Amino acid sequence: MPDFNYRNLYVSDFADNWGPYRFEFPANSGQTTSDGLLPYGAGIQSAEVRAFVGLPKKTDLLDEFEEITGIFIDPDRGVQVSTDAVVFDVIHPGEAYRGNRIGIVFDLTLNTGAKDRFVFYCFRT
Repeated sequence: MPDFNYRNLYVSDFADNWGPYRFEFPANSGQTTSDGLLPYGAGIQSAEVRAFVGLPKKTDLLDEFEEITGIFIDPDRGVQVSTDAVVFDVIHPGEAYRGNRIGIVFDLTLNTGAKDRFVFYCFRT
């Protein structure tokens, strides 16, 4: 199940740049609440963002999916990280990937030292 509730985001091959896309990771508003994605008081220290053909789950072994990070996440713009968000642009990965669903995996390291994984399923090419 994805961690974000977006509809499908289409990346067409007749446009060479889409975005930026901003994915927010709010912290819980209190120690006993669960209204955010991160623990209370936590923030993002670093993020690894990868793109895969298919729909990986948080617990999947990612080597079972074809990784296309270098041709889907725009390498010229990179990934920007703040304490509560990750931002990146995408590009169409090429004719060979037309009609595929692309899953995005966010491996976050928090300022607490904890690590967490989030997934987003809804890119279509």
